Amino acid sequence: MYNIDKGGLKTYSNYLVSAMKKKGKDIISSDKLDYKNYDLVHIQFDYSLFHPFGLRIIPKLVLLKLHRKKVVLTFGVVPPKKEMYARNKLFTILKKIILPISTKTISLFCDKLIVMLDDLEKILIKDYGISKNKIKVIAHGMY
Repeated sequence: MYNIDKGGLKTYSNYLVSAMKKKGKDIISSDKLDYKNYDLVHIQFDYSLFHPFGLRIIPKLVLLKLHRKKVVLTFGVVPPKKEMYARNKLFTILKKIILPISTKTISLFCDKLIVMLDDLEKILIKDYGISKNKIKVIAHGMY
């Protein structure tokens, strides 16, 4: 499980790894992209962790796909297009242009996308044009 967060997502990742280990799974949580010894990489994703606009994750996703790894990415938040705003007008315009491109590109390099709410699934489908077949809703805390 790949996660560069130092707080909330990192804590969630640690709980998830602990639960999976109790079930006998070979799993680690790391802020280093360790793909050599694993068939699947699960990324805890937030746009701000891979700023600007999530673009910094794309080279990592390409690398994983070049090494034929399965990639699952969990979105913490998916901003609806109609509610996108930033510090100023220029950043708002940039965000409205770049965020859909980065989100769609991210989805192309992932085998599955996980969201924690039905509403986030609807946003990915309606606002970002991502196939429903690629998205799985897993409510936070469920397994």
